[in-house]
Amino acid sequence: MLRNQKPYVPYRNINNKHIHRLNSRQSNNKIKFPISYLIIVFVLTIGIIIINIPKKNNNQPKKGKVLSAVSVKPNIDLQIPDLDQKLSIVIPQKNPDAHDPYIPAKNVYLYDAENAYPLYAKNADDHVPIASTTKIMTSILALENYKLDQIVIVSNKAANIGGSLMKLHTGEKITVENLLYGLMLPSGNDAAYALASLDPASKDGDIKAFVEKMNQKAKLLGMDNTHYLCPAGLDDTAYSTAHDMAILMAYAIKNPTFRQIINSATKTVNSVDNYYIHDLVNTNRLVVPAEPLFFPYIIGGKTGNTDLAGHCLINAAQKDGHTIISVVLNTASPAKPESARLNNILLTWGFSSFTWPNK
Repeated sequence: MLRNQKPYVPYRNINNKHIHRLNSRQSNNKIKFPISYLIIVFVLTIGIIIINIPKKNNNQPKKGKVLSAVSVKPNIDLQIPDLDQKLSIVIPQKNPDAHDPYIPAKNVYLYDAENAYPLYAKNADDHVPIASTTKIMTSILALENYKLDQIVIVSNKAANIGGSLMKLHTGEKITVENLLYGLMLPSGNDAAYALASLDPASKDGDIKAFVEKMNQKAKLLGMDNTHYLCPAGLDDTAYSTAHDMAILMAYAIKNPTFRQIINSATKTVNSVDNYYIHDLVNTNRLVVPAEPLFFPYIIGGKTGNTDLAGHCLINAAQKDGHTIISVVLNTASPAKPESARLNNILLTWGFSSFTWPNK
């Protein structure tokens, strides 16, 4: 039925003769209509009401919905990720004589970055704390929202956050670029909070607005099993999965500045006035040439450790034009080099156990 068309009501079209007959049968001169007529009228009326209720538009793009939920100041926004959708996917072929590696850690994932293809998985979808590997998201969000030469004044809260530090000082003026090195190499919690406090929506050192953007970015990337609570990864009630962290790393290494930072073994950075000097050493043994666990094809990665998360390490490596991501969370051994040793084993196994057919 058209919306503006009046419903067909049977008793309104009864002719005069019919009405006269009905009246003659009633002692009280009132018309009695069959109950079926009344039911029809009721049903038609309900139908009109339902038709005219505004329908929810389910065709709105998902990305638009996500972005509209973010509290963002003018000129600051989350970039919609370029996921490089491919018309065809090259599925790597496992060599017949290749045996699965022994990786004594709770959560493990090896991921073909170009083809979004899993090469090895162990409890890869468990919700687990991820410690300082959280800083991968902090870094990429800062790179996409701030300018590298933007100056940050270090707050007292950031300078005194505790844990692993680049050793910032209250009131120190330092660029975003130098903070990013302090964030990713020595895993500076102070650098994480300093970067988060630069968000335009942050007030008096409150980093909630930045963390909200971290979670929104995770949704944009399809990291549906991830929830952040701080920019440094200090809160172990936050969680992610080995699978989600591989997705994040595959996205992050598309940024050339991010790749340059995580591939640095050491870096010396200064405050703007050169009063403070920070000598930084990468905690990721796979990128340090002097380390026994140095991996020659490494792009870089991020370490992490808390009591609940255990030792964690995420790395990206490239060989013969193929990029793979290794994720090792919560190693069985508490030894500091263990996550690097297992990453080395996993990456070596991945490149030696698979071949990539030509397109």
